Amino acid sequence: MKDRLIPTLEKTIKRPTVLSPKPDSSLSHISAMSLYQRLARLFTRSRRIYFIKQSPKFLDLPLDILRLIFDQLPLHSNIIASRTCKTLRLLLHSKCSSATRKLSDDERLKVLAGLADVLPDHRLCTSCNALHIVDMDDTPSNLFLRYECQQFARLYDSLYFGICYTVRHYHVQLALKYARLGNVHQVYLRKLMESSSVASSGFYGMTVKFSVYPNIVDGRFILFTIWQFDEETVPLSLETLSRPAFRFCPHLGLVSKPNPRILRNPLIDVVYTAFKVANMGQDLHHSCGRCPTDYSITVHPGRVVFRIWQDLGPGATLADPCWRSHIWTDENDDFRGPTVFHQPGSIRDMYDRRTREFGQHRVRHLIDPKPIT
Repeated sequence: MKDRLIPTLEKTIKRPTVLSPKPDSSLSHISAMSLYQRLARLFTRSRRIYFIKQSPKFLDLPLDILRLIFDQLPLHSNIIASRTCKTLRLLLHSKCSSATRKLSDDERLKVLAGLADVLPDHRLCTSCNALHIVDMDDTPSNLFLRYECQQFARLYDSLYFGICYTVRHYHVQLALKYARLGNVHQVYLRKLMESSSVASSGFYGMTVKFSVYPNIVDGRFILFTIWQFDEETVPLSLETLSRPAFRFCPHLGLVSKPNPRILRNPLIDVVYTAFKVANMGQDLHHSCGRCPTDYSITVHPGRVVFRIWQDLGPGATLADPCWRSHIWTDENDDFRGPTVFHQPGSIRDMYDRRTREFGQHRVRHLIDPKPIT
């Protein structure tokens, strides 16, 4: 048996080697490129794993240092930070929970305002003092919106113009927030900043036309409005303009039957002067001494045009004097309420500078809109 196996093994070992053909250069190039790609992917993956395993440098600081840093931040910033990672949650959660339980109503409202200023999908409701999901159909010119919160609105919540336009405080906050973020809800931002025009006839013998052009300038919400009164059945005069008790801020207005014992409103003298120079077609520019409002009056034959520029502020809380000074209430009228000083003409110049920078059309006259039917 052994004699028969040995010759067979020798034949197998001595079998001639078959030479493979020379590889093509193009195939070697492809093989080399695939090898390079595999090495690059392996290197990239190893770097990614390395960086993932590395802890952030900020969290490498001693806990005492981290506590000192977060002690300098407002409470709403601590609440946001406590929800970013496990380490900061362990460090800040108990502190934030303890602090929120001790807040007064005004302090809680301030914290909610800080959170609403950061969270893109939420807004602060001042009626129930809670955060609500933003309704993208809620705009100043939307008259048919049913509000989610059915509680009564708080004082100083809305700036009501009476003709199809109401600016609520959270409209200002949302517009400023989305303009600052620049990458979320920009379609809704454009809806909030849309211009609007409306007209109504038979208004105390006149046709009244209202137009509004909001803008954001230097982090502040500037509202430019135009009130145009045209003759219809009665000639225009100081008396006919005073019949509807027209006013565009809590401190400037026309009264149909003024009390001679009370100091006369400054707007009456301005309108009286405007009618005296009506044939000259001059724009009389003035400002309110109690709130950040600039305005002009132009009298044409059969037409009176009021142009008003108002600074509604940086979108802070309802306690912001700049916002509160624009709201007409029992606590803010001709003789009572906050006083916010501004340089006369500065708001108008701020608005005009913004429109020039962005090539927007400077509104001079009101384009006749379609009347309400």
